[in-house]
Amino acid sequence: MGSLFRLCQRSGRVIQSNGATAGGASQLRSRHWLCTGRHCGQELENDQDGRPKKVLIETGDALIWQTLASVIIPGYAINRICHHSQLYFKKHYRRFPILAINLMTVGVGLISIPFIVHPIDNGVTILMDLTYRRWFK
Repeated sequence: MGSLFRLCQRSGRVIQSNGATAGGASQLRSRHWLCTGRHCGQELENDQDGRPKKVLIETGDALIWQTLASVIIPGYAINRICHHSQLYFKKHYRRFPILAINLMTVGVGLISIPFIVHPIDNGVTILMDLTYRRWFK
């Protein structure tokens, strides 16, 4: 998200959010998506000589790709990895305190992130090529 904030700040948009609460995190995600769409739309408008239909199609493409590849699919994948690792730890490490099991589960979830990024990105790109990009281009 850091690169996106730099892009939004470069476009004159100031982002302020308190990520300490759930509401702050939700606002941060909403602003992330809005800035992605705004930035992509502005850049495409400059590149496409302001053709509104082309700008809307490209902005929609970017927003859908970002939503799938950055939020929905990784969130679900990490949730399932953590769920099944916690079940495994509870079954095979019964003598460990629940805090230790929870910490091991979090560790497995964090360790899994680098391994799921590229397959998800490639899969979403293929999905977009077969659906949205074929329908609108």
